[in-house]
Amino acid sequence: MARTLKLHESPLYRLTSKKKLAALFGVKVADIKFLRQLDSNYRVWPLKQKHQDVLAGMPVSDKVRMVQQPKPTLDAFQRRLAKLLGALEKPDYVYSATKRRSYLDNALVHRHSQPALKVDIRSFYPSVKRKAVKSFFVEQMKCAEDVAHVLSELCCHEGKLPTGSALSPVLSYFSCAPMFARIAALAGARGLKFTIYVDDMVFSGAGLDDDFLALVFNELNREGYAGHKVRFYKAKRPKVITGAVVWPSKVDVPHKRRLKMRLYERALKTAKSEDKVILGKALLGQYRESSRINPGFKVAASRLQRFVEDMTGRAKVAKPRKRPRGRSSYSLFLSRIARLRAEAAAAGAAVGSGAGA
Repeated sequence: MARTLKLHESPLYRLTSKKKLAALFGVKVADIKFLRQLDSNYRVWPLKQKHQDVLAGMPVSDKVRMVQQPKPTLDAFQRRLAKLLGALEKPDYVYSATKRRSYLDNALVHRHSQPALKVDIRSFYPSVKRKAVKSFFVEQMKCAEDVAHVLSELCCHEGKLPTGSALSPVLSYFSCAPMFARIAALAGARGLKFTIYVDDMVFSGAGLDDDFLALVFNELNREGYAGHKVRFYKAKRPKVITGAVVWPSKVDVPHKRRLKMRLYERALKTAKSEDKVILGKALLGQYRESSRINPGFKVAASRLQRFVEDMTGRAKVAKPRKRPRGRSSYSLFLSRIARLRAEAAAAGAAVGSGAGA
């Protein structure tokens, strides 16, 4: 089991030149420069309602969420960087982008019979600006100014963290780490338990009141962030925290997820044969995820799996595709950057020969 690293133990620490940055990724400085100069490194689109949700008749949200997804070459670079950052040690209160920790672990911290307060950070990824990303590489990782400039450029889309990048969960934390440390100190001074899962902050303990909430909001505001979806939970009452309902003595699936499953179940009974497989697989995914919280859903998942197998005529339900073995994001980055440079060189040669003719 790989151990976590202190900041100063990371290969990213004290990168003093772009040459050393390129060497860390196994490429040349020209390759990094080429990657920065690509016309469009992102695919941007509005996130639409999933087809299975349409079939189930779920309400359509009026809010349009834009997704910025890095294209393959930049995605491979960002995944490599995410792996390097993911190896770094984080405080005990961080539960997102942390190995052997999950949203359920985060919720279970607050299952005791104490009041709780939940605060989300509004539009978190788009609110993390390139300045904060660069500051992380300069002030915490002690990178040279030009290295931090390049890294912040390759991590951001239009000056902010992209919503569809595998790098954003871990980098958003480190870019805001000083702010979260101050909030943790405020919580500790009142004897509160504090956890954070991406943009969800949860506090629990007897010292909660409106004055504490104001202190948290002040810390967010001074860094350019805004808190919203504030929820106070009374002592000994169920708390809905990061996808789970927790009581002092048990944990269960939230009402919202149960309602979604009921809509799937109802639609599955009357759906056309071609839609039954779509709804069946979607519902099976919901059952399996819910069984992590409530083992009782394992029985329903087992029955539904047999139904889907009969519908598809296959031995087992297809699982999400995994990256082929031996093809890490690192090697993919190397091969893709080499291919793109070769294509650019070939295109330039063709233009030159055409001009000569």
